[in-house]
Amino acid sequence: MFMFGSKNKAIIALCKSYIHFTWYDKDEFEAILNVIKLGMTENDHLDLKQFFCLVWFILKNPGGEKAENRFEQTITLFLDIMLNNQVYYKFMEACYEFLFKLCAGVPTVF
Repeated sequence: MFMFGSKNKAIIALCKSYIHFTWYDKDEFEAILNVIKLGMTENDHLDLKQFFCLVWFILKNPGGEKAENRFEQTITLFLDIMLNNQVYYKFMEACYEFLFKLCAGVPTVF
C-alpha cells in the first residue's frame, strides 16, 4: 500500500491507523519497522515520502516507557538506513530535508 501512495490524506490516515493498531503489539510494530526499512532501501528518493510520513507519526505519538523504546527503535532504524545509503546523493538530500523537518516539528527529536 505504501509503495503506491504519496503524502496525501489517504496515506496520512493509513499511517495513523497502522500506528494506532500496532503500537502495543511488538511483532506488528517490528513488521512496520521492516516495511520502513525495505521501503527506504528499495525505493528511489522520489518514493520516500510515504515512509517518511510513517516515521513522522511514529515519532510524534506520545506515550510512556514503552513508547520511548519505540521512539529509540525508530530513530535508530532511520539513522542506520541513512548510514547504509550515504553514497546516494539524492537519497541523503531527501533524508536530511526530512530530518530537519522532523527536528522542527517533533520536539522530542531535537
